[in-house]
Amino acid sequence: MPEEITLSIDGRGPYGLRIKGGLEFGQFLTVEKVIPGSKGQSAGFCVGDVLLAINDVDVRREYHDTVKEMFTEAKSLKIKLQRGSSFPPGLGSSQIENLKISSSLPPSGSPSIGSYKVSPPAVQAAPKADHYQAPPAAIQTQQTTHSYQLSTAAISNEPKAETIAKTHSGSSTYQKCSADATVPLINTLSHSEAPQSAGYTPLFSDDAKKLESQRICHKCKDAITSSEYLRYMDKVWHSNHFLCEECKVDLSSAAFHEKNDRIMCVPCFKKANAPKCDVCHDYCINQFVTVAGKNYHGACFKCCKCSMALTGEKFQLKENFIYCVRCISDILNIRCSTCSKLIDADQSYVTVENQSHHSSCLKCHLCLAYLGEMKSIMLRDNKPCCPNH
Repeated sequence: MPEEITLSIDGRGPYGLRIKGGLEFGQFLTVEKVIPGSKGQSAGFCVGDVLLAINDVDVRREYHDTVKEMFTEAKSLKIKLQRGSSFPPGLGSSQIENLKISSSLPPSGSPSIGSYKVSPPAVQAAPKADHYQAPPAAIQTQQTTHSYQLSTAAISNEPKAETIAKTHSGSSTYQKCSADATVPLINTLSHSEAPQSAGYTPLFSDDAKKLESQRICHKCKDAITSSEYLRYMDKVWHSNHFLCEECKVDLSSAAFHEKNDRIMCVPCFKKANAPKCDVCHDYCINQFVTVAGKNYHGACFKCCKCSMALTGEKFQLKENFIYCVRCISDILNIRCSTCSKLIDADQSYVTVENQSHHSSCLKCHLCLAYLGEMKSIMLRDNKPCCPNH
């Protein structure tokens, strides 16, 4: 006799339960495996238990991935289930349709493989298998794959510049450069075989037909009738149609870039979008800076005289050469007529009658008032003085 029971598990997972089924598979959510010694076994779960509700939420017509997230996010579980019945109460046999197994399915017993996750922006990373595997299904018309929602950023941003010198007499403006250009995240996509089992299974025909009609290959625009296909974002492809748009290499298990709705492998993306470094002539994929229309890797952006790294430092461009503050100061060799010290390139100064002065050194020779901030300066006996005299 079928019976409804409620089992509880305290604390977070893993719970040691493998659940199969879901609305997308046309199956009721059922316990497929209970790991010995797990929380699920201690709570009394058995193989074949049909899930009716999880934490008071009805899951009889819920998708497999949604239930998976409920297990992952739950701090504790209270599961209402039915034991000893072929289908849960409230769903009559008129709502269930038995269909034969499609002859296009691969042999039963093939293991289901979870989706893989890769942390951007690494080009290739070792995949991590999901702790909660997709269940087997008797009739399989689609493969369980997760949609990757990865954002992309612009390939080139010019460095932020800030004026750090107050100058008079037409001297150059200096910039502080930071290598803050961003690049699109590198995405990965993997596919898995359709899970299998033998015999007949209940199928929600209306929902299954709706899911079937939504599977249109983004490449060839034909319907996908195979049990194996690839999904990225909100689009799907035949397993042999997910190719680089430039070189046509298979990207089903390789790193790729997506820009303007175009999927490309990493080498083709570099050739099509990435600028070249003016120093080493290699492609700039990671952080780089752009100065006067030229691009530089962060490691290549150096003072042309002393080879000091200039990323995040002040610099000046002179005759298409880049110098740090110290080197450009030595090259310009501008000295203060008041204190006779070298005026650094990032210091403000005032030029009066071809004589340069630190802004802090220029004073009225009569009253010693500072003249560096004044708009007009008078000369008396060929010496600067304020307009008050």
